[in-house]
Amino acid sequence: MKNRIILFLLTLFAFAACQQTPAPDPAAEAAKKAVETAARNIETLKKMYVALNAHNVDEFVKYVPDDQIDHAAPPDMQKGKENLRKVLSMLFTAFPDLKYEVENFATNGDIAMAQGNLSGTHKGDFMGIPPTNKPFSVKDVDIVRFNEQGLSAEHWAVQDMRAIFNQLGVAPPAN
Repeated sequence: MKNRIILFLLTLFAFAACQQTPAPDPAAEAAKKAVETAARNIETLKKMYVALNAHNVDEFVKYVPDDQIDHAAPPDMQKGKENLRKVLSMLFTAFPDLKYEVENFATNGDIAMAQGNLSGTHKGDFMGIPPTNKPFSVKDVDIVRFNEQGLSAEHWAVQDMRAIFNQLGVAPPAN
């Protein structure tokens, strides 16, 4: 009887030991968080391009904090959500059919990038240049740093501005 009790207790102990939750793996948790963050940032970037292509400034600025920095904007308009509103309105007035077609996305940490094609027809004043009614189309790379809240905290754009001005048939502005 004593042997049966000991055997029962050993079996119970072995069963309980097998049921314990393993210790969390910090590397696996970090990798999971990185994948989730990358997916969130790409989804936000996609929503921003939908808003951009719809020329919906109010929707677009939902994805930026009040202190956002846009390194692609004119120097006196790089800081803040309200300046971003002005820049977008200026672009949509100058190019009423402005469109961004995304070809690729990439992420690394809190940075998301989109590579695509930016196009539009010059129908309004742009940087002091009167409308030419000519279209342009250039390759573009947007780089966005997202904050902890998943908002676009900083933006950079890489595009060939000389090609844009050449396609519009004008010289770039002096400043």
